[in-house]
Amino acid sequence: MRKPSLHVWLAVALALAAAAPAAAGTAAWVAAGAWQEGREAARERAAIEALRTADLTTPDGRKGLAIRLADLGVEADVAEQPDKSVGPGVVSDLGHLTTSGFPVATQQPGRFTKLAVGSVGAALWVRPEGSAARWAIAIGAGAIALIAALVVAVVFLRRWVITPLARLAADADRIAGGELEVTPISTRAREVAQVGEAMHGMAGALATALDRANGLILENNKGPQRKVGELDNRGSHFYLAMYWARAIADQNSDAGLRDVFAPIARALETNESRIVGELIGVQGKPVDIGGYYQPDPALTARAMRPSATFNAIIDRESA
Repeated sequence: MRKPSLHVWLAVALALAAAAPAAAGTAAWVAAGAWQEGREAARERAAIEALRTADLTTPDGRKGLAIRLADLGVEADVAEQPDKSVGPGVVSDLGHLTTSGFPVATQQPGRFTKLAVGSVGAALWVRPEGSAARWAIAIGAGAIALIAALVVAVVFLRRWVITPLARLAADADRIAGGELEVTPISTRAREVAQVGEAMHGMAGALATALDRANGLILENNKGPQRKVGELDNRGSHFYLAMYWARAIADQNSDAGLRDVFAPIARALETNESRIVGELIGVQGKPVDIGGYYQPDPALTARAMRPSATFNAIIDRESA
C-alpha cells in the first residue's frame, strides 16, 4: 500500500484543526442549550410549587410569593379563579398578584406558560438563561478541541516526520564517517520514507562495494608490505580507493553513486602507475610530523598524502 505524502498529512492536520473546534463548539452549543432549557424548566417547576403553597389572601403571603418568584427569575400574573359558589366571575381583589416586570416581560422572548394550580390561575414568564454562558461554553469547548487537535498533530508530526528526519541526519553522519550499517526507518510520510530507502540503498551499495574492494586487495596482494620500495599503508589505501571506486561504478543498485564514482575509477586506473610511483618514491626518507604524541595535522596530512596526482583526482572529484 502506497504511503500518503506529506501534503496529504498536512491537509489532514489542517482539516482536523478546523473541523475539531467547529464540531466541539457546535456540540457544546447544543448541549448548553439543552442544559439551559432544563434549568428554565426547573425554575418554572419551582415557581409552580411556590404558587401551590402561597397564601394570596394576605399581604405577607403575596409578598413572600413575589420575593420567591423574583429569586427564580419568574414574572407572573396570579389571581384566584372565580368562586362559582358566590357567583359567576366573582374574584377577590385580595387574591390577585402581578409582579412588576410582568407587563414588559410578556413582550420579550422567554418561557411563557398559562396554568391553573388549585384555585389559582396564573400566567408565568420565565426569564431565559443568558446567552453569554452558552457562548462561553461553546467557545471554551472549541478552544479545548483546537488545542487537542494541535497536540495530536504535533505528536504525529514528531513521530512520522521530525524523529525520522533526525534519524536520517544521524545516519548520514554515520555513513560520512564510514559506518555503513543503517537501519531502515519507520514512517507514514511517503517523502521521508523515500529518503530513508534511498539512504539505506546507498549505504548497502557502498558496503557491498567495499567488501568487493577488500577482496581485490587480498586477491592481488595489495596490502602493506614490510620493505622499502614496496607498497606501504599509503599505497594500500590508494588501491582500496581505486578498487572501491571501480566496484561502485560497476554496481547497478544505485545509479546516482555509479555516475559519481565512474569518472573517479577511470582516473585512478589511468594514473595507477604514476600514483604508485609517487607513493613509493617518498619512502626511505625522514619525515617530520611535528611530534610523536601530538603530531601537527598539516605536516601529518602532507606526509600521508605525498602523491600530487592522487590528491588532485580526489580533491577535484570532491569539490
